[in-house]
Amino acid sequence: GSQVVAGDVAVVPYGRGTHMKGIRMGGNGDVTESHLLWARTDTGCFVPSPAVAHSKVYVLRDRGEVHCIDPKPPSVDGSEGRKAVELITAIYESIREGGSKVPLR
Repeated sequence: GSQVVAGDVAVVPYGRGTHMKGIRMGGNGDVTESHLLWARTDTGCFVPSPAVAHSKVYVLRDRGEVHCIDPKPPSVDGSEGRKAVELITAIYESIREGGSKVPLR
């Protein structure tokens, strides 16, 4: 999957769907250490790209799981599961019908 930006945090999946990092945008010089907000090995995506809506990052995993992540600080919010499924369903339906816009409520 491709990286996405949520506010001032770049969310970067890597490792063939097994890892994800949150990196604060901006700064000067080498910000490798100072701007790394979090690193996770319990979520990620390889083919699908994450989506950002309502200040949350929605990750459709390669095997169909959906995770809702608050980009700062990291957490998987189970109460957001229904919204995540609705969002992913809307994206899927839009793509299937040849559309490119997904209405966000």
